[in-house]
Amino acid sequence: MQLRRLVIAEAVTFPELGRAFYDLGPGRTITELATAFERLTKRGLLQVTDSSRAASDFNWLVMSEPLNRAMILGDNRPPNRQLSTPGQTTRWTPSLPPTARASAGHFDHDRELSTKGSATA
Repeated sequence: MQLRRLVIAEAVTFPELGRAFYDLGPGRTITELATAFERLTKRGLLQVTDSSRAASDFNWLVMSEPLNRAMILGDNRPPNRQLSTPGQTTRWTPSLPPTARASAGHFDHDRELSTKGSATA
């Protein structure tokens, strides 16, 4: 979190730093999610018409509250791994359509991404 704060503070002066941080962090996650959403859609497990938009929306639905708590309240503890359990995941995604909530609750991120040879979060 401290690195994120530093990059944000220096992004205007060093835009290439901000771009690299985004590309290797949130941008990479959104790209991987979009790929996974496309695979899930092809398998009939998810209904998504724009996988990139859905991935970005999903990323921020999941990340917004914990990120805001960390950035604003100074909570630098690592995220609780329990957030990836089905009951906990759906708690963070209440506004998703039922199909997406069901998929989010049963989505095995490591297994899904390992089919592509990558395991980024």
